[in-house]
Amino acid sequence: MLEQNHHFYRQRVDFSKIKTVFSLPNLLEIQLKSYSDFLQMDLLPEERKDIGLQAAFKEVFPTTDFKESTELQFISYTVGDWECKCGRLKGVENARPRCQSCGALLPSEVVREEKKVCPYCGESKKIEFPLCNYCGDRVRLKIKYSPLECIQKGYTYEAPLKLKVRLVFYEKPVPPGEERKVPPKLVKIQEVYFGNIPLMTEKGTFIFNGVERVVVSQLQRSPGVFFRPGEIKG
Repeated sequence: MLEQNHHFYRQRVDFSKIKTVFSLPNLLEIQLKSYSDFLQMDLLPEERKDIGLQAAFKEVFPTTDFKESTELQFISYTVGDWECKCGRLKGVENARPRCQSCGALLPSEVVREEKKVCPYCGESKKIEFPLCNYCGDRVRLKIKYSPLECIQKGYTYEAPLKLKVRLVFYEKPVPPGEERKVPPKLVKIQEVYFGNIPLMTEKGTFIFNGVERVVVSQLQRSPGVFFRPGEIKG
């Protein structure tokens, strides 16, 4: 008895009237943008909003000693080392594009556009990045180890956090509840190392000691009060 394999092809008919197919959205955009707004690492101190780290430091500072004679004031913070290859050109302001026509400092999103038109003067094809006079490289965020190297070597994907603070000394302490009217005796401004802060990868994950972890947003309701039948003892 001969067996024959019959292949049946069924044609699927689409009766929908709207032929437009929506592309899959970027599901990591919420995580990436949320952490980017928390750090605000590519913005200048005067451009930062009072959210994230900026709001946290403004809430803690200024701090004083118990005699109210010394005060530590917060000025700004920097996340990561922004420099060229040779390290002679530094700063977040040099990592941003600049219009050669009006000299305005522009956000990084302007370079990603095809037209590259300055929103201030309207000139096109005049936007360029500052280049180092010695190595010819532009300023970028320098990371010691890439995410892949951190996973392979067991490191943490992070960047140094530096604070620019102002230390003010007063000759006389101020009684509690009164305004300070005495001019400061000594003012010292310095940038100090505050610690390392983890960075988020392009996949929306963090790497701690070589282990890749992800933050899962979860909404959990409290169970509240439990009632059960029981006997009333008199």
